[in-house]
Amino acid sequence: MLAVGEHKLGRLEPQAIRMANPFGGGVGGTREELCGALAGGVMVIGALDGRTDSSQNDEHAYELAKQ
Repeated sequence: MLAVGEHKLGRLEPQAIRMANPFGGGVGGTREELCGALAGGVMVIGALDGRTDSSQNDEHAYELAKQ
C-alpha cells in the first residue's frame, strides 16, 4: 500500500496503512498464499476505481484487478 498507494493516491490516512498491514509477507506474515504487494496493489485499484455502494457498477475495478 505504501509503495504504490502514496504515489497514486497522495497522502494516505493512517487507517489505510493499518488496513494493509496484515497482508505483509503474505496474509498474517505466513509467507504463503496471497502476496502483500499484490494485495496492496488491488487495494489501490479499489481506492481509485472501486464502488462506494451496491448500486454502482464494479466491473471496471474487477477488470483492472484481473489484469
